[in-house]
Amino acid sequence: MKAGRVVRIGRRDEEGTGSARSGAADQAAAASVDRLSYASGYWGGRQKFVLPAFDRAQGEATVYALDSAPSFNAETVAHAAKVLGVSGKVKPNKGSAGWRVRSKEGTKPEISLSAWGASEISYSSGLENPVWECIDQTVSPDYENYEDVYQECLRTTPQPTEQQARDAMDTVLEAFGIDASTVSVEIVDDDLEYDNTLLVRASRVVDGMASPLSIETTLAHGGILWAYGSPGELVSLGSYRIVSPAEAAERLNFSAFSPELTYVEPVDPEMLPGAEEVEEPTAPAPVPKRGSAVPWSLAEHEIVSARLGMTAVHGPDRVVYAVPAYEFTDSDGSRWSVIALEETSLDLSRSPGGWWW
Repeated sequence: MKAGRVVRIGRRDEEGTGSARSGAADQAAAASVDRLSYASGYWGGRQKFVLPAFDRAQGEATVYALDSAPSFNAETVAHAAKVLGVSGKVKPNKGSAGWRVRSKEGTKPEISLSAWGASEISYSSGLENPVWECIDQTVSPDYENYEDVYQECLRTTPQPTEQQARDAMDTVLEAFGIDASTVSVEIVDDDLEYDNTLLVRASRVVDGMASPLSIETTLAHGGILWAYGSPGELVSLGSYRIVSPAEAAERLNFSAFSPELTYVEPVDPEMLPGAEEVEEPTAPAPVPKRGSAVPWSLAEHEIVSARLGMTAVHGPDRVVYAVPAYEFTDSDGSRWSVIALEETSLDLSRSPGGWWW
């Protein structure tokens, strides 16, 4: 397994995604970027991982941190507001320890820079999703015809084009002060995305690989609805020793390293436990016999492959790190990630003490 590869842990996208740049050469360069996406939803419960005999050779990989300090100022917000057409004065936003510009005209767009998380810029155009707007104008007061109206609005409301999506992301990158040549842009296939909209993601590229730190923009046919992301730059912290695939796999069964589910194969909702309809009243199950085993459900996953990638780690000081992590795939196609750094490179003395990102 090659050390030093920087990818995003999760599901591999379809081939053929482009970049913010135009031309055949740029499209070829974008297609060469190894990009992965995140799983949606929640996956909990007790887990047990059955492991094969992975390679025990250790290696090295680069760790990056997002440097947000140089761009955390009122000038950044003023520039973004100018590019995105948000009129108004830059004012302190005490609720998020940053700044904001809120227009009093038209749709009342707003843009802000927050100290929380990765010091993100958040932009809202104030535009309503045209499908929702269509529904509001058409549905009956009692909402009895809602489903018919919803389907008709979906059919008649234009969807944004891929070119509109890429143009929108170019505008957002300019507003956020990010060089388009340093990112790779993808149109995200997200089942949870809003009706007749497109989600566009611009991932910072390091060493030819898409990092897990990105700018995201959602747009409808009429324009951008909202966008967010950090204007900071990724800075290399140097080369770090990483554990072998075998040792990383052992961490899957060690709660201190909290293996993260990054992709799960879609499941038919009707196949989920409790999905079946029960027409008649059903009595509770009888009390078990004395000495019966106590139920302790355990999901067992047979790991079949491993690869080196990258994941984001949020520090209690609000610094965001892009660090090497292994991605493990089980026999059902689900994928799990575990941090790859040796324990000597981890600061175990810090306790989050709650939510801090």
